[in-house]
Amino acid sequence: MIPIHPTPIQQEYSYNKLLEFDELSFVDEYASYVGLPYISFLNNGSSAIELALRALKIRRGDKIACNIASDLRVVHTIKRFDATPLFLDSDERYYGVSYDAFKQIVQLSKIHTLIIDIPTASTINIQKLINLAKKNGIKVLLYFNIFAYKSLNLSDYDMAIFSQKDEITSIGVVATINKEYHTKIELQKNQSITYNENSGVDVIDIGAEYNTLRFSLIYYYNYLSIVNISKDELGFYYHEGFKKDTNIILPPSVDENAIYYFIKLKIGRDTVVSKLFDKQIYTGIGKIPMIFFSYYKKRYNLKVAHFPQAIKNYNQIITLPYYPSLTLNNIREIISTISSK
Repeated sequence: MIPIHPTPIQQEYSYNKLLEFDELSFVDEYASYVGLPYISFLNNGSSAIELALRALKIRRGDKIACNIASDLRVVHTIKRFDATPLFLDSDERYYGVSYDAFKQIVQLSKIHTLIIDIPTASTINIQKLINLAKKNGIKVLLYFNIFAYKSLNLSDYDMAIFSQKDEITSIGVVATINKEYHTKIELQKNQSITYNENSGVDVIDIGAEYNTLRFSLIYYYNYLSIVNISKDELGFYYHEGFKKDTNIILPPSVDENAIYYFIKLKIGRDTVVSKLFDKQIYTGIGKIPMIFFSYYKKRYNLKVAHFPQAIKNYNQIITLPYYPSLTLNNIREIISTISSK
């Protein structure tokens, strides 16, 4: 069996290990890892998005631009604020938010915040988006997998939101260069409770229990250690194996910052996925556009014709296993299964 995600190192989590874990050191290490000084660990990705939007003072009716193929956590959380999601078509090459779609909507609407999903390693399209947003006074959030984008300069963005979830536990992270945002998030993640010797316990804002469990921190600290290894070589083997297959469109770039290895199949995507599954090789498909969810389709009167590239991507993209514990034989098996006629 070849899973799509790496299997965490199996370890015994003793009571003493839980007590001895140094959360502050992990915060410092993670800050160094992503290149942003202020880190907040939260119980899941939805909490991270919610508190980031609270820090940006999102209000009812504010317009938030996002990919029509965004993670459901993103869109559901926007709706919790009774804000208005402005859905954008996807980019043909990078699969994230289309620059042209964003440029068009900036001219038509007053946008409070842009949420950029990061499905590929390339920052070319992303930098164009951020430049246009900043030029128009629009706040920017990044949303991506917790283990992506090591050592990239993220300080151009207001906040970066990371999340990871599997069958054991979940975690969310908000990273920022803005101390005011960080202070707001840290306050609200623990019910906005404060204490000082003069006034005692007080609640000075709204909040809830968003803190992550100590076990989750230890679990992901260990998990991070097995994926924090360069994957350039894996990408090279995939590229070399697929480059002569005329049915496959390769990703624009591959390096250690890529979350997944994406390929696009011109025809027969579902057949290829079934062949892989029969051999216990597990894959993913592109993010499902909101137009395929009845609530969002009806609520915002979404039309297929408005999002041609997102729908095309969804019908063509598959994501392949892409992590350091893969062997060369694993990759050869994946390549031969996909390329066999």
